[in-house]
Amino acid sequence: AIFIEPLLDGQGFTGKVEPAAMMGLTGHPQEANLVPIGRQLLLVVAVALNVTPARQIRVASLRMPAKCPVCGGPVRVGTLPVGLNEASGLATSTRHAGAYFSMNDFGNNSEHLELHAINGTGGLIKVFHLTGFDPQNELVWANGGHSDVETIQTGWCFKNGELHTGPCILMGNVGHNCARYKCPFIRKTGLYAIWQFEEPASLSDEQSNELVGEQFWFRFPDGDPPHDVEAMLAGTSARTGHGELLMLTKENVGPSGVYALPVLSQNNSMADPAILKRVSEIPALATNPWNNMLVDSAVEKGGNGVSILYYNDVLFLPREPGAGLLDTERDAAPCHLPHPPLHKSEGIAWDVDDAGNPFYLVVGEGRSSNMYRV
Repeated sequence: AIFIEPLLDGQGFTGKVEPAAMMGLTGHPQEANLVPIGRQLLLVVAVALNVTPARQIRVASLRMPAKCPVCGGPVRVGTLPVGLNEASGLATSTRHAGAYFSMNDFGNNSEHLELHAINGTGGLIKVFHLTGFDPQNELVWANGGHSDVETIQTGWCFKNGELHTGPCILMGNVGHNCARYKCPFIRKTGLYAIWQFEEPASLSDEQSNELVGEQFWFRFPDGDPPHDVEAMLAGTSARTGHGELLMLTKENVGPSGVYALPVLSQNNSMADPAILKRVSEIPALATNPWNNMLVDSAVEKGGNGVSILYYNDVLFLPREPGAGLLDTERDAAPCHLPHPPLHKSEGIAWDVDDAGNPFYLVVGEGRSSNMYRV
């Protein structure tokens, strides 16, 4: 055991070390500095001996305060492949290093549901055809609408109605532009859906290009107006300590609502959908609608925060280790991270390089859209 008295100043942790911590060393402990090493702290103790050495003792019992990352500028690394012209959402593969998943939004219909696997420069690895369920477009939409897949998450799976870590891909058929503008494509039943697939074991051409999935239905609470959604987050809940899937609404003005998907019933269906619960909100970013609409979100790979992507901005919400998703009581003040020169950003995903350094990728919508790395 190491006995220390931690003191928090404006720059980080400092502390004093009691003699019992010196583990038999002679001399008088001086002031000690706590230096961050990843998610741990290194306690550097200066001991007043005849020759004053530096003694290093690792401390695992203190938490670093949540803080924003320091980033370099955006670097263009490539372009998206032909066929991914309306990319919406981006997620890091949990099984294949250097691979990412994305999909077209409005281009997905009941006959051609597709998922694109790409590499870190936007190059196409493989296109998967999604089967195993019927989006029921004729029942969900009015005036000829069809699936509007807008967001994707990886690393979590629904098992017996509960969300657990696992090698699954979750895609949200959750878009609803006409909830923000007057137009004819209305979700007449108020139903939205999550599609779940297990990540393929291989991305090689020799393996099947078909992914068989399942579909879960949900709706917003009674009394809520229709909502457009382009971002969701999967992670551990700050409220329950269990896995949780959050929906983040896209708003022209005002704050964006944060809604939690409850445990799914065994009878989940169009007739018995899950009902979301509003748990928080993200304050309005701007009065200009174009700058206020959030379009994607991602959890930093080390769990140090959440990124919210807007058309022209990246908002980072730092969190302490152990804090849950969007823990407003423990999250530090948000900050703005570098945003690439894209006219219409649509997807963000975090990853780490071979040296363990975190980075994020951002993609946009449009033919041969550029991909940027920060």
